[in-house]
Amino acid sequence: MSATARYFIIGLVLILAFVGSFSGAKSRSGETPQIVSIRLEPETLNLVFQVEGGAFDPILSLVPFNDNLFNLIIEGEGVQLGPMLKDESKKLASQLKASVEGVQSFQLSSSGSAELPGFKLTIQTRQRIQPQIRSNTGSLVTLSLQGAKAVRVTTTDVTRSKQEALKRRSKQATSIELPTITLDPKKEKENPSKRNAVSPLVGPSPSAINNTGLSQSGFSVYAEIQNPRVDGVIRQAWGEYRQGRLNSGQMMLESYLSQRPKDHLARYLLALIHLAGDENQRATMALQKTLKQNEYFLPAWIDLVRLNLKEGNFSETEELLKQSLVLFPGQPDLLYAKGLLLEAQGEVPQAKDFYLRVLARDSRHWLAHYRLAITELKANHPQAAMVELKRILNANPDDIAALKALGYAYHRDNNVTKALREYRHALKPDVLINFAGLLREENQQANALALYGAAEVIAPDDPDIQYNLGMLYVDMNQPEPAIRTLSRFVELAKKNPKGFLGDDERVTRATTKLRTFGVSVPSEKGVQSSSDNKKKALDYQFGVSATDDGSVPH
Repeated sequence: MSATARYFIIGLVLILAFVGSFSGAKSRSGETPQIVSIRLEPETLNLVFQVEGGAFDPILSLVPFNDNLFNLIIEGEGVQLGPMLKDESKKLASQLKASVEGVQSFQLSSSGSAELPGFKLTIQTRQRIQPQIRSNTGSLVTLSLQGAKAVRVTTTDVTRSKQEALKRRSKQATSIELPTITLDPKKEKENPSKRNAVSPLVGPSPSAINNTGLSQSGFSVYAEIQNPRVDGVIRQAWGEYRQGRLNSGQMMLESYLSQRPKDHLARYLLALIHLAGDENQRATMALQKTLKQNEYFLPAWIDLVRLNLKEGNFSETEELLKQSLVLFPGQPDLLYAKGLLLEAQGEVPQAKDFYLRVLARDSRHWLAHYRLAITELKANHPQAAMVELKRILNANPDDIAALKALGYAYHRDNNVTKALREYRHALKPDVLINFAGLLREENQQANALALYGAAEVIAPDDPDIQYNLGMLYVDMNQPEPAIRTLSRFVELAKKNPKGFLGDDERVTRATTKLRTFGVSVPSEKGVQSSSDNKKKALDYQFGVSATDDGSVPH
């Protein structure tokens, strides 16, 4: 197989990997997907599988066991059960029996082999329950139990629940109660006195929501900082934050807040510093304190909702949205977050309605356009998705997520030519080059070579790619492809000598390497391919003299 064919195949493989990642394929890291939790939604009788490290497609069946019983079977290949599922399965079995009529037993076990692990879940029931895939976002797989009937609730239970609901409404009428979270004791060593007795909230894995996007709250903060009434210490801390000096900004604000603990702007800026430092628990606490000091500070609401959504805390997110939308009805970022929550819970049509409500208020909310396109793809409406994605790309032609989704939409619409074009645009060669360069520094030459080869398929006339490929081939002692790529680099650089930064030095280095291989490189007309270049390369590879004086080149 020729070198060109090999690189073309590598490029196609990478394109297919992008398609697979969009439609719920295995993770790119090669890890086996793992089911970390299985839960029942009592209101809808949906089974929700939480998956990390990739995705899987469940195999569903309903098998008669005898005249009165059925086995509802859910299986999966290429996925393994998480270590915590043994304890969780006992709770789930009890919950199923308590919530679904006719459930007799529940069994969850691993199957398959070490190379291809799998699982099997069997629910034995007196009802004829037909499982159906309601949604599969990759990190969340929601199964609808068609035909299942909920266990009837007694009058006593109804009365108790009504009383509890009345208490909650009464409490909400007097004050806004925010969900509470504490710091992890292992992570909180500096200020143990600040811990409280409330247990940390437990929710789905952080991978439950991806690509939630940044809130638009930062713009109001930029305006607020310019207010002459804002204390100079806050403005100075803001400057430290903007320059990435997070520790310095944090120390300023903590000192300031020790004297003025009710300054909500300083507290919110401290939350932004924690977010920038990936200290999500601290950021959550700072945002909660901000809202207790000023419940009408919209940026804190938006960031707190976004953070809980990203962490997978769905029940807390729902409560926060309920409270914030009372204060700010119709606020686009809050409506967008509500759409994300519904989509993650498998309520795709309802999520679409919220994205449309966002766009009715802000037609340039590009994140809402993008999620609206994704809901159209999930509904198998690729042409409707194209409309939204093209609007995004008209405003931002380099939006990689939109390019990738547009390629997928064309693929679904059987337009392979346009699908390949959009995938090619989405696969940015500079990202592949930088990634490959890091792998090369880590002595992972084979992986680096695959990425450089894929980049060459996408941009065959990019001198950066040709140079890096050539030098990697030199490192790997492969003269023939090194000659091809370095010669191509010199040719491209000399066609446009002022077009590439640093090419003078690289041309010299490439020319020196080519001459080491015995290739004639005139100074004016570029590389002259001679019929014996391949022979010289092979001579060099096997240690045979390729120089005029008979010495072995180095």
